[in-house]
Amino acid sequence: MFRNIVTVAVFLALGAGPVLAAGKQDFDLVNKTGYPIEEVYVAPSSSDD
Repeated sequence: MFRNIVTVAVFLALGAGPVLAAGKQDFDLVNKTGYPIEEVYVAPSSSDD
């Protein structure tokens, strides 16, 4: 029983990490070039990527 509770707690903790780390950024990408956009890369301004 204790092992099941610990397992569930670990899964909840690992699953909540990305949700809590996500910001409230939102944007609309408008493409008026006539060409399809294949990929879009978004990174914070302080990132080296």
